[in-house]
Amino acid sequence: MRVLVTGAYGFIGQHIAIGLKRAGHDVVACGRDLVLGRRLLPGFEWQFCDFNKDVDEAVWLQRLGGVDAIVNCIGILQPTVRDSHERAHVAGPVALFGAARKAGVRRMVQISALGAESEAGTEYSGSKSAGDDFLKSLDVDWVVLKPSLVYGRGSYGGTTLVRSLVGLPGFVPLVDGGKHMFQPVSMDYLVAAVVRLVEPDAPARVELAVTGPEPMSMREIALLLRRWLGFPAVHVLSVPAWVARPALFLGDVAGWFGLPTAFRSSSIRQMELGNTSSSEAIAAATGVAPRRMEEELANTPSTLQDRLHARSALAVAALRVVLGLFWVTTGVISLMPSVNAAAASFVGATGLDDEASRMLVTAGAFADILLGLPFLIGWRVRLFGTLQIALSLSYLVVLGIFLPLLWFDPFGPLLKVVPIIFATLIVMAWAEPR
Repeated sequence: MRVLVTGAYGFIGQHIAIGLKRAGHDVVACGRDLVLGRRLLPGFEWQFCDFNKDVDEAVWLQRLGGVDAIVNCIGILQPTVRDSHERAHVAGPVALFGAARKAGVRRMVQISALGAESEAGTEYSGSKSAGDDFLKSLDVDWVVLKPSLVYGRGSYGGTTLVRSLVGLPGFVPLVDGGKHMFQPVSMDYLVAAVVRLVEPDAPARVELAVTGPEPMSMREIALLLRRWLGFPAVHVLSVPAWVARPALFLGDVAGWFGLPTAFRSSSIRQMELGNTSSSEAIAAATGVAPRRMEEELANTPSTLQDRLHARSALAVAALRVVLGLFWVTTGVISLMPSVNAAAASFVGATGLDDEASRMLVTAGAFADILLGLPFLIGWRVRLFGTLQIALSLSYLVVLGIFLPLLWFDPFGPLLKVVPIIFATLIVMAWAEPR
């Protein structure tokens, strides 16, 4: 079969695309960053798609030639400057499914989420449910899959956040002590379910919860992951929801500008809705029962890379914020009149006149602020990190040439720039979008 997969370089979409190809299908991978898609999945046919723009059936009809089935993996937790719930979960899928029906595509699989119900009261759930409902209204062989927490070999979003928390030394901080319930399901099982359900003879017109065989609290999941990573036992620190909300607000702000973090207010609201359901229906539809999380993890032992990721993710995120504050603070301080005058006098030692020195110091201060702000919200980190390094090197070169004695200053104003450059390189290395 020829299967079109949207969101094919996402955490779930990437595994599904590979699983379909391994099963012998011809996969058309869709995404809006074709450079990233072709780098992550080089052996696939790629087509551009962006649910924020592709809300016209005519656009999708051009992409559906010869397509036998569709798997939609697009989903966003909260709106950003680029994405909206209405377009990503409703307008885009409605255009895709409507065009597919006109093109004669019979089999359509929608990856939704457990708890995505119109009465749930969150924008995420309401928009997801609206997209699901439109698909279910069509006279096609539709399947809506609603997974609980999905875990796999890698991690992204919520699973990355949980790994980062369990990697902390001494304690594991969890909102409300990790009381929220899930039925975690392995990525391998979700992929196997999709591969089975795209087949023409598979069950159709069904909405299926994709869950593991048993409910688990977030506390149980976190402690199990910690044991899987080989870390020593620690206590769980219960963080009241009201304490977490200011940090969640910062996560919302960073997410609005495109930082892929699951530490957002929608995460808490979705957890409070509950993420449990019987796994009997999906087992009957696929012919295979899901396995317990502990069994799945036992078959895939953790690696050094898993442990390093768990130990380092939050530290690197904190390092990014610290570097951002460093640049913004130095810029603000340099704009203070007394400091600005003293710095201008210092720069004047290179031979510049007073006015040129003041202008250069002021321009440098604004440059520091503009380069630091994106680091605070995690926006375009690799671009602004490169600019930070370029500016730092220019400081080193110019001051090193005209004021070489600064290299021997006991406070190390030039020497300290060197570790800052390498810290920036570390943050940039962690800024991979997927």
